[in-house]
Amino acid sequence: MSKENASIKKIFDEAFQHYQNGNLKQAETLFKKVLESIPKHFSSTFLLGTISGQIKQYQAAIELLKQAIEINPNYTEAHNNLGNVFQELGKHQEAILSYKSAININPNFVTAYHSLGNSLQILGKQQEAIASYQKAININPNYAEAYHKLGKIFRKLDKDQEAIASYQKAININPNYA
Repeated sequence: MSKENASIKKIFDEAFQHYQNGNLKQAETLFKKVLESIPKHFSSTFLLGTISGQIKQYQAAIELLKQAIEINPNYTEAHNNLGNVFQELGKHQEAILSYKSAININPNFVTAYHSLGNSLQILGKQQEAIASYQKAININPNYAEAYHKLGKIFRKLDKDQEAIASYQKAININPNYA
């Protein structure tokens, strides 16, 4: 490894440490420094896009996450995080496409099914949302939040017994679940 590559790796490692510790501004600065040297550094692009979404710089997040997907189209988290940004912006059709892309890459990506269900529910597609939450539960039977979301839909549909059963399941999994 060359001296320059070792230096860039050190900067990336430090940025990643800041990211893991929640020091997003420091991480952001260092990831940008990595990208100055290696413009298509996937991990820096992806994590910088993720940070941009977390700090509500949504347009930057979209651009960076799309760049990350161009670099590595099969990275499910990039598709999922792009979906999360679209969901935050109320662009649920785009969010759905991103979540479905993540699911196509990894059919067992439970988080994408949950997020897909959220967007579908917001668009009033209750039956599709139910199917998505149930798929998340099939993958992870201890996914309390998916049971909670199912309970909310069932309540909305006046299916009180199903709602109660779903809420009870969520509480059984996580007794502290509000």
